[in-house]
Amino acid sequence: MSSDSSATVVAARDEGGNQISTERTFVNNAVFRRTVWLPRPVDPTNVKARLDHGVLTVEVKKAEDKGTVVVPVE
Repeated sequence: MSSDSSATVVAARDEGGNQISTERTFVNNAVFRRTVWLPRPVDPTNVKARLDHGVLTVEVKKAEDKGTVVVPVE
């Protein structure tokens, strides 16, 4: 294993100090990782990702909010 590998970690935070994304790059083996924190629950069975000419597109559907109640107004 080479000791030449170096890593850079960048974390972005919102106004409240909450971490919203993380990027990691590794020079020697060209690995890139980004973590994005979503503001609400998602449906993990309904996530789609597509890589086209170096552009990654990710579609994430919201999970059904079971806590929402509709009250009819008369």
